[in-house]
Amino acid sequence: MTVPRSKFGGAMLPDGRVLIAGGQAGGPWGTRVTSTQIYDPRVGSFFPGPELNENRFKLSKAVVSLRDGRGLIAGGADRPEVYDPNSGAFVPVGGAALDGFLFSTATLLGDGRVLLAGGYSKPGGTGVNHAWLYQP
Repeated sequence: MTVPRSKFGGAMLPDGRVLIAGGQAGGPWGTRVTSTQIYDPRVGSFFPGPELNENRFKLSKAVVSLRDGRGLIAGGADRPEVYDPNSGAFVPVGGAALDGFLFSTATLLGDGRVLLAGGYSKPGGTGVNHAWLYQP
């Protein structure tokens, strides 16, 4: 990778590349990052991607490829955002704040919606007892 990171998430893009989003640089409570990288398997290299709107980490299972080719970055911060590979930008998702959803899961449902569940709230927080449903 071009930038060292841990606790990040990834999603397959329609053209076969992989979007690597967020994560943390440093030790157990290191710096959360807004940077992304795009891995291109055709050349075997990572390239810098667009910046996230929020720094996020602990989101390895909360990034999902949507049916329309966009990527939902749902965990690791209070507000989800969607990556549009056509514009190359992240767009924040409206709605109520999500209490961080650290180490949550995002599951693409058969009808195209995404269920975000589990995890815990901000660092030092407790487990969450609610879920979130994203409708593209």
